Amino acid sequence: MTGSADIVHVVDGGKIVFDRKRLDVLAAEVKILDRIAQEHIEDAVRRALVIAEHSILEVRKLREVQPRVAIPPGIRLSAIARAVLTRRAYRKHVMVAVSEMQAEYIEEIRAGNYRKARWVSIRGHALILLTLLRALLPARVRAFLSG
Repeated sequence: MTGSADIVHVVDGGKIVFDRKRLDVLAAEVKILDRIAQEHIEDAVRRALVIAEHSILEVRKLREVQPRVAIPPGIRLSAIARAVLTRRAYRKHVMVAVSEMQAEYIEEIRAGNYRKARWVSIRGHALILLTLLRALLPARVRAFLSG
């Protein structure tokens, strides 16, 4: 027979008897395991947040440290000249000036002379513009202007 402390559960006509004390112990164990699981979850979330924060900081550091890809001077102006001039005129007048400017610019950058490299870029763009204008002028007008 069952005592007053027992819980009787009827399933399909059969009786299952649970000891009340044992159920209380199991409930206490479940609460402890639940608390432990919750602590593990919170700890895992904390660790994940720390890792994410470190990852974000590393990415920011890499962005600050990594050099950016620079377009060599004269590329855009060269593209305009290529579109406006014939292939022969571009190669004869503009391509040489652009390649010389870029070589001098890179040489100054390697030497660490950034101001001089900037000046080379400005001077080179001015010379390329003059060369482009000269190439666009008809031969008779160039002959007249050169005297």
